[in-house]
Amino acid sequence: MLCIVPVLLGRGTPFFKPGRDKTALKLASSTTTAAGATILTYEVENG
Repeated sequence: MLCIVPVLLGRGTPFFKPGRDKTALKLASSTTTAAGATILTYEVENG
């Protein structure tokens, strides 16, 4: 099993602040490199 945990980068806010609301994300693109690594890019889902 593979678990992917997106990291949201922003304005210097701690990554895992206690009690922080979840942010809905949608997959914007995925690319597989020649070495076999997969790069996933997410966007914040509006709505």
